[in-house]
Amino acid sequence: MAAAAAARPAETVLAPIKESPPLPGFEGPEKTIEIDFVPGVGPADGLRAVTRESWDAILAHAACTILVEHRAPTIDAYVLSESSLFVMSHKLLIKTCGTTTLLLVLPEVLKAAEELGLKVEWLCYSRKDFLFPKHQKFPHRSMQEEISFLRKYFPDGHAHVLGPVTRDHWFVFTADRCERPSEDLTDRTLNLMMYDIAPETAACFTREGLAKADEEAAAALESALAKDVDPENTELCRKLGDRVTRKLRLHELLPGTATQAWLFEPCGWSLNGEMSFPDQVDTEESAFAAAAEASPVVALAPDTASAVAEASSASTPKSSSTPRSRDVCSGSGAYWTVHVTPEKHCSYVSFETSAPLKSHKALVRALLVLFRPRRFTLTVFADRAGLAEMTSRAHDHGASDVFTVLPTLRYARLDLCSTEFVGDYSVILGNYRLLPDGVEEAPEDDDASPGTAPALSEAELARFLKASAAATARALRGRTLSEHR
Repeated sequence: MAAAAAARPAETVLAPIKESPPLPGFEGPEKTIEIDFVPGVGPADGLRAVTRESWDAILAHAACTILVEHRAPTIDAYVLSESSLFVMSHKLLIKTCGTTTLLLVLPEVLKAAEELGLKVEWLCYSRKDFLFPKHQKFPHRSMQEEISFLRKYFPDGHAHVLGPVTRDHWFVFTADRCERPSEDLTDRTLNLMMYDIAPETAACFTREGLAKADEEAAAALESALAKDVDPENTELCRKLGDRVTRKLRLHELLPGTATQAWLFEPCGWSLNGEMSFPDQVDTEESAFAAAAEASPVVALAPDTASAVAEASSASTPKSSSTPRSRDVCSGSGAYWTVHVTPEKHCSYVSFETSAPLKSHKALVRALLVLFRPRRFTLTVFADRAGLAEMTSRAHDHGASDVFTVLPTLRYARLDLCSTEFVGDYSVILGNYRLLPDGVEEAPEDDDASPGTAPALSEAELARFLKASAAATARALRGRTLSEHR
């Protein structure tokens, strides 16, 4: 026995595991991978041929799982335990939050794409600065570590930082292998990241708070408790997630689209939304616009009506012609997704969409009125031709650095910066902070608290969202949405 023990390999002797200190809060800001593949190369359904079982295995490398799967006509959407996955035939987008190890899925995705005969045209990895960077895991413990990992697979890629490194900033790594004419590429993606959201709104993203605010949710939770249903039961989480969507009218942001929502236990909420465009894209009216304008907009208070009217006119397209886009084109689709971390000490909301809007202003206004954050970061990723299609841009506020959403909801723009990558793709970033009533400039102290902006009444909020949705619909005219089952 002694001889056998001496011959035992040393590597089987395990050292004690050192546990990581507990997180001081949830890391809401997401890491994102977007990969575009060359159109027409590989099978027609491209990445959509990858099975659910394969996605489960791939996502395990990021330490996350699929909660909800939805197959729309041209896009597959998955709500994840940490954010979202969207799969189109020749495009992929994965967002994960917390301490997930997103980059570890990259080699697995590239392997699956190679087996299908797909060819990478564009890669973008991006993330905002972390709230709790010391708790991240390999390969996300630093920007340099992420760059080194990415360049193993994309040695032709380059890294960029937008915004001041001393406060909110954005890290972007891109590899551009696109050989198509730039006029064929009209992508645009909006990201809105909001911090320190209004407490009464945040409460609706907790089970306790939702039960107080919504009778149907309260009944569902009471029934589940009586029947001893697991709090993380899929049917219960989806039902409660939908009640949040309806209670806060989030489905009215981009009406007429398919949505799937999930309310976590005890708090936190995720939503995916999908738009699919059939082969005929040039039409007088869209199903999206019809859904937004189905109900008449009741007169708003004068100041509120003025703000919506400005957004509406800025969102009206000059022409109904629609150039072909890299990802939003004949027989393709677009997505939108929202994720909420409601805890007071780390509250955070992210909104992202690739919808081919000619203006994002009405949509951004609606989100800010809903969540009333104390500060936010707004980014727009776009091809040059995509920017040229737009009738107004979200960061433009005339000669002023103040973004007046409503007379009682005003934000000072602290930073504005942009970078154009190799080729014709660019990103624009702006950081904003809430202005207290009567103040025209943001305080120099980054830690100064401006308080919380007053809320609209429930009736005014409903009217504001309907008007904003109608304005957003006009910004999408010329696109016809496929019916979602």
